[in-house]
Amino acid sequence: MARRSSNNRDTNPFEESRETHSRRAEPRQNARPKKRRRWPWVLLFVLILIGLFPNILGWTGLHQQAINFATSDFDGKVTVKQASLGW
Repeated sequence: MARRSSNNRDTNPFEESRETHSRRAEPRQNARPKKRRRWPWVLLFVLILIGLFPNILGWTGLHQQAINFATSDFDGKVTVKQASLGW
């Protein structure tokens, strides 16, 4: 009886092993999912916020705080009852 050696001389070097073939057929487990770009959405949000800033300032009553900050070195008091702000 012929004894097979353990160095795989009987296998064809041009054939792919089952292990290699099965590895290629399966999708990679550690492949990163496609990352969505967030910066366009952040930029859009910031632009909308800047565009609406004067309206937000006028609607919420923050206009008085902004005027107090702007006139902090002024001797006296500045009061605004109503403001219509825009660009």
